[in-house]
Amino acid sequence: MIDSVTDLTPTIRGVTLRLVNPPQLRFTAGQFVNVEIPGTDSVRAFSMANAPSENSKIELVVKSFPGGQFSEYLRHAEKGQLVRVFGPLGSLRVRLSYRKVLMIASGSGLAPLLSMLADLTQRKDRRPVTVFFGARIPEELYYLDRLNALRDLGPQVAVVPVVEEANQAWTGETGHVTDVIARRMGGLRGYDAYVCGPPSIVADARELVVRLGVREANVYFDALVPTGVNPGPAVSP
Repeated sequence: MIDSVTDLTPTIRGVTLRLVNPPQLRFTAGQFVNVEIPGTDSVRAFSMANAPSENSKIELVVKSFPGGQFSEYLRHAEKGQLVRVFGPLGSLRVRLSYRKVLMIASGSGLAPLLSMLADLTQRKDRRPVTVFFGARIPEELYYLDRLNALRDLGPQVAVVPVVEEANQAWTGETGHVTDVIARRMGGLRGYDAYVCGPPSIVADARELVVRLGVREANVYFDALVPTGVNPGPAVSP
């Protein structure tokens, strides 16, 4: 059921669902669920943003689209309303490896990487992790407090927010996220790369990390393309 809906940016909402039946959901960091839009037969796919240890709830990051069915539903959603969720689904996950980890996120693509980073930190994984989070303007960045809290828990974690168009108050990296990665990272031999975001960003990032030395087989991605409507087994939050 709906627990909260929060505006994270002018175009992105954070949605927390509390599980009812069953009261918990086992999932792997990086997986997604299909959410049925109440009153319709349509579903939308969203990755979990919370760590698997927080298995009595599902945290989603939802990009708002004018006139979108789920976007319109969320405008009027109230705490306690029931929705159906199908899953968990998907194979994106952190692979067991001795290699360093590079995470690249844009837009709502931060959700699965945030879950993966939280899970790595909670399991005290010692692999170095560098997270690049890109947005067009500073106001489109979100959950920097959560990213920084995870960074502070593990000295092996680095977080680099990037905006394409900076304002006077911005003191971080500016430019296209792939340009900043190329400038700051140089070579990427010995890395696994995880990329999530709009298809154009994912395509650019995949090409870049392979060119900089990541083996193509070690690049894992979610391009946030629309999913089908075949939902699979259901749980009820």
